[in-house]
Amino acid sequence: EEEEEEEEEGAERHEELPVDKDVQRHAFRERARNLLQHRREEEELLEEEEREDARDEEVARTGEPGALPEEEVEQAEKGSNEESEGCRKQRLKSLILSMASRRRRQKEEEKEDEEEQQEQQTEEEEEIG
Repeated sequence: EEEEEEEEEGAERHEELPVDKDVQRHAFRERARNLLQHRREEEELLEEEEREDARDEEVARTGEPGALPEEEVEQAEKGSNEESEGCRKQRLKSLILSMASRRRRQKEEEKEDEEEQQEQQTEEEEEIG
């Protein structure tokens, strides 16, 4: 019993020892790096999801993978002679992102509808049972 008490007291004393400031800084920086890396990975996944949504939307609207609807492309590419190439590219990018947003909203609505149907089905089964 005395040995167990000594081990417990030793463990408690070890926990009470102050942690070196350098060790604390290193641990803090490591956690910060990990959080930043995690955030970057999440952003990359979101961007990839947006690109996939845009591709899906393109296929759904045009029937051709990788092709935007011609009239929207022409409209986005048109512009005054003063408009720079960067502006046209930005408008195309905005178009693609808006299409991805529409697709995402559509998926969310479909999911909500599906959940409602499942709830109704469950309620009907409970009434029957």
